[in-house]
Amino acid sequence: MCNKLFHFIVFCFLTGLSIQDIQAKKKPIKTPEPKTIEWAESNATVIKFRNGDTLIFAASEAAWVQACSNKQAAYCIYENNDSIGRTIGYLYNWYAITDTRSLAPKGWKIPNEQDWKTFKNQIYNSDSTIVIDSLIGEIDEIYAKNGLTIQYGGDRSHTGEFKNLGSHMAWWSIDAPTYNSWTNHGFGGYSGVDTDENQGKCVGLYVRFIKDK
Repeated sequence: MCNKLFHFIVFCFLTGLSIQDIQAKKKPIKTPEPKTIEWAESNATVIKFRNGDTLIFAASEAAWVQACSNKQAAYCIYENNDSIGRTIGYLYNWYAITDTRSLAPKGWKIPNEQDWKTFKNQIYNSDSTIVIDSLIGEIDEIYAKNGLTIQYGGDRSHTGEFKNLGSHMAWWSIDAPTYNSWTNHGFGGYSGVDTDENQGKCVGLYVRFIKDK
């Protein structure tokens, strides 16, 4: 017994470990669960901020341009078609996304760039064979399996023109460069390279909330 104790003490002295260190090493180390993103079932159709204030409904081209010129939060429905609004969601300008009154209901939030990165990592982990940034046919199915369905609802330009229904889809990121959000999180060959920042804030894109954990 004394011989074992002597060797134990020598071991601790040589390694610099305390008894507490050795006991801790015997305990199983819990590997943290990878963070996952939980998406809302559909794109946003909210017309009020969390505090109850109502957003501007900018139906006409003039109203859309005016709201952006005044730096006011605004939303619209693609071509003012209620059927599209119900099935695909509403389009919002940048000022609605970043308004401190919060577009997202309690318990939800608009994803930021880190959330999008986490989501892409989540997809990589679930299927390491895919190339996430390629727009191959399987991308719709892969996203859907991870909770984000893609509906090609088009967008609204800074001049108020509705475009790209059936071929393009993009979501806002709350802290993305405003003129590149559709490039980073869009489908259908978007490119914001030639759009300056002020025009980018006036583009109408969709919003998909995530759980605020």
